[in-house]
Amino acid sequence: MTLLSLSLALSLALVYTANAGCKSSLTTDEQAALDVHNKLRALHNNTQPLCYGESGTNVTFNAEYIASKYIWGQDVKTTGFEKGEYGESWGQISTSTKATSNGEDYTYGVTKWYEGGNYYDYASSSGSTTANKFTQIVWRNTTQVNCGYASKGSTTGTISSGTFAGTKFTMYQRFLICQYYPPGNVADSFVENVGPLIPVEEEKKDPVEKDPVDPTKSSSAVGMFNAALVTVMVAFAMYMD
Repeated sequence: MTLLSLSLALSLALVYTANAGCKSSLTTDEQAALDVHNKLRALHNNTQPLCYGESGTNVTFNAEYIASKYIWGQDVKTTGFEKGEYGESWGQISTSTKATSNGEDYTYGVTKWYEGGNYYDYASSSGSTTANKFTQIVWRNTTQVNCGYASKGSTTGTISSGTFAGTKFTMYQRFLICQYYPPGNVADSFVENVGPLIPVEEEKKDPVEKDPVDPTKSSSAVGMFNAALVTVMVAFAMYMD
């Protein structure tokens, strides 16, 4: 490489870095949104962490503004998404209890988006509508994320029919949206941009095999077994709910 071409390459890199708009000082909520994304990206081969994006020359984020409108049912056109300026995922959370923090909702919401990976075919070259939020989270070519959050507070009502007719309820509604730059889910680019999961190393086995504990001869073992059984039953009940 000549001195001129090297100088040009460095200049372009500096321009890209300047336009990248990575925010250096984050709020607690912004850090939570960034952390959950990078925790999930770290599960995939050759997938670098994101930075928290700021609007700049190449992209104008407006996630916070959109969230503040959508939570009240106002339809706001995300022009940047429509123009292909950034990728976008959003969702609404409704629960009977308040979240302890906005960051908790970011962690929950982004993790639920990531679960779309259960339906993703890593050999696919076209992606999947059931997994598009997952593929955007782990998209290799994406370098920035910017998120918005809004809460509507509580909504009360009464169940009108069925077994629980007459029962009063309270729901807390929140809306979250994340925008990604450069955008993911680009046609014919899935194979090279959605890295496979990194294999989990098998736990090292104890070279000395121990005799199995007979639960009928050990009160502590019986207690542990009963506790495990209760845990499974509770988990199953939660799943069914």
